[in-house]
Amino acid sequence: MDATIKIIEEDADSITRRYDMCYRKQLELLKLVEEFYRTYSSFAERNNDAKGAAASSTPNHERSISRPSIFSLC
Repeated sequence: MDATIKIIEEDADSITRRYDMCYRKQLELLKLVEEFYRTYSSFAERNNDAKGAAASSTPNHERSISRPSIFSLC
């Protein structure tokens, strides 16, 4: 009987440790996704600003030429 109780207690400790580990990993992953999103948003904003600056400095006859965007392929 004592051996059975010991096994159950060890399993409970193991499950608790796994839960804690998964919770910490989940928080780490969430932070990475948030960081990626902020980086992507910043990049997209700079890209849009650069496009606007390039468009305003390009003569009208060159603006009519359609150039494919890498983002339009997705």
